[in-house]
Amino acid sequence: MNVRRHLAAASVAIAAALAFASPGSAGTITADKIPNATNFVDLGFATVSSTPRNFKKKSFDGIDGFGVAGGFVKGEIDLAGEMIVIDYKTPTRINEITLGFMFQAGNFGDLINEVARITVTLLDSVFEADFSVTGPNTGTWSGDPGATIENVAEGTEPNGGAWRILDPFGDLLVTQLKFTAVAVEGAPNNKTNSDFSIVSVTSDVPEPGAIGLLGLAMAGLGLWRRRTASA
Repeated sequence: MNVRRHLAAASVAIAAALAFASPGSAGTITADKIPNATNFVDLGFATVSSTPRNFKKKSFDGIDGFGVAGGFVKGEIDLAGEMIVIDYKTPTRINEITLGFMFQAGNFGDLINEVARITVTLLDSVFEADFSVTGPNTGTWSGDPGATIENVAEGTEPNGGAWRILDPFGDLLVTQLKFTAVAVEGAPNNKTNSDFSIVSVTSDVPEPGAIGLLGLAMAGLGLWRRRTASA
């Protein structure tokens, strides 16, 4: 009878922890939170870093984004080994990613439809997802097939070429996002390469209290298992 009572109590505690571990707030990364003249920032729920140079902000056509200083295009991520990395302190679901300054071939001197690559790290695996411009206001996404693509600003001159991807990885819990450009076949190694800026990345942020509650529940269940095993 005691064993049943302990098991029921542990199950209730874990269920409660999981219920309270729902998203507490949205963790949003935007250009206004990224300082120039540094290559690292701690936002509390995540850290953001740039390689191989400092962050650089860029604004055009009402679109505010951030990328890497120098390179082929200042304030963007291009093919000079540049990248932006977001490390989440708690595995989290990504709600949206918005990318800027991505254009259809023939605009702003681009010879190719621009492509952005995101390398996604989960707790137990890593995969790549590409967003590719296909027209003035259309694009494709190789991440979750249920994701929704919204054109925020047309990918033609003199517009900002901004694209929002909603639910980009479904319900997967992400620990790291790495943003890089893609070497598109036939594109010369100059400004006509694919390049882009990050406009925003929004994720779920669990409440700290919920995380602690879940830890206590799991610890209690572990203690119960040890006691029953030694009985």
